[in-house]
Amino acid sequence: MAYGFPSIQKDKVRDVINIFPDGKCGFRALAYMLKVKDQDQFKVVKQDMLEHLMAREARSQKHGIFLDDNIEKLKNSLLMRDESVTREYWFTTVDCVQLVADTYNVAVEVHTDTVIGNKKFEKGVLTVCPSTM
Repeated sequence: MAYGFPSIQKDKVRDVINIFPDGKCGFRALAYMLKVKDQDQFKVVKQDMLEHLMAREARSQKHGIFLDDNIEKLKNSLLMRDESVTREYWFTTVDCVQLVADTYNVAVEVHTDTVIGNKKFEKGVLTVCPSTM
C-alpha cells in the first residue's frame, strides 16, 4: 500500500511530487507526468486536450465516447484560463480522463476513494484506455 491507497504498489511508484493546489492541480499533475516534469506546462496540456476534442467532437458524440453528454462543459474546463478556478472547471470528470487517454494515446489509471465529477466510485482503481475513434 502506498500513500493511503491499497491499490498502489509502493515499488511501482516512480515519483512523488507536490502539485500546486490552485484548482488546476489535475492538469498540473498531467503536465508533470507528460511534459518533462514541469507542472507549469498545464496550459499546454489543456490546449492539447482541447485541440484533440475539437478535431474529433462529432465522432465522439456519434459513438458515445464520453459519459457526460455535455461536451460544452468539458470544453469550458479546458478553455478556463483564469487564475481563480472554481470547482466546475477542475479536472474531475471521467471524461477528462478519457480525453487524456485519447489525446496522448496512453492508458490512464486513477486511484480514488471518492467521487469523480458526478460519478461515485468505490475505493480502488479506474483504468481508462484510449478509444479507437
